[in-house]
Amino acid sequence: MNLVGDNMSKLLLIHGSCVEQKVDVIVNAANRYLASGGGICGVIFSQAGYEELTDACRKINTPLKDGEAVITPSFGITNCKAIIHAVGPNFNDTKDAFDKLFDAYYNSLVLLKDNNYHSISFPLISSGIFGGNLDNPAKISAGECIKAYNKFVNDYKEYEIEVILCAYTSHEYMEAQKEMFINLLPQETDRVIIRKTNISDVDLLLKMDKQEETQRFLGGIKNKTKEERIALINDMNTSLTICLKDNTPIGFIGLKINNEVELSYIFDYDYINNGYCTEACKRIIDIAFNELNIKCINADTVDGNKSSIRVLEKLGFVYKNNYMKDNKCFLKYEKRLD
Repeated sequence: MNLVGDNMSKLLLIHGSCVEQKVDVIVNAANRYLASGGGICGVIFSQAGYEELTDACRKINTPLKDGEAVITPSFGITNCKAIIHAVGPNFNDTKDAFDKLFDAYYNSLVLLKDNNYHSISFPLISSGIFGGNLDNPAKISAGECIKAYNKFVNDYKEYEIEVILCAYTSHEYMEAQKEMFINLLPQETDRVIIRKTNISDVDLLLKMDKQEETQRFLGGIKNKTKEERIALINDMNTSLTICLKDNTPIGFIGLKINNEVELSYIFDYDYINNGYCTEACKRIIDIAFNELNIKCINADTVDGNKSSIRVLEKLGFVYKNNYMKDNKCFLKYEKRLD
């Protein structure tokens, strides 16, 4: 993932350890007393040299407050010049934990600048045991990192930075990818705008419920009430709305990021065969490959849906196999990064 600021600053998402990155500064997800701990904190103390780093941390006035950040030499970690210790909040017992998590990221970036460094690698702060009862601490942490990055590049427009956000496990990486994807919206092509789906789009869903051709390839998902459709929209976390330049909604597109990445789309029948779907899908595929580092995208369509098959073939998808579901034959297509 690559968010580029106006001053050519960059925010990258990678699957890996922040300790292994060749940067000016690595970030330790520290506790208030700057003591060695488990997880990434223990790894940093071990590689830097326990005694040297502990001695340096003892010279700092502790306990620190949640959201604060301090800097020490990197000692035995030779791929960086310094270590920033950022104290993330414990979501089990911190009332303003979201604000403090933002502060941990933002204060680290300010400290980076104050020491005339430009590149930094973060772990997903407070995404482990400090995540408490959060349903998705990796997603929350990635979101706060993005907010802090955006504020920093706005506050310090002349200071270029490169931020590497490191998701250590596959699950964390997948959840952080979803958050990064949403933060790349809206997108605009020559003829359409792709934005988050909202309640105002319910009328389009209700219209498509009444379109025979549309419903024929949806398996009969129709005759829903307006309230049911609003509830569906509230649950459409990975669905996006495709609009014309005058903001008329004409369809929906989704990029479902799980163990497999799946592209899906559905269009108002009044607007098919005009190339809008291909244009919107191409932009989403470009984002998936170039910004989210996704290597393969799957897409399924009902056998006989000529419009959908034509879109997939134009986009370079390759037929793989078929399967039966709800008495319908589905065709499975795949597109890999070239």
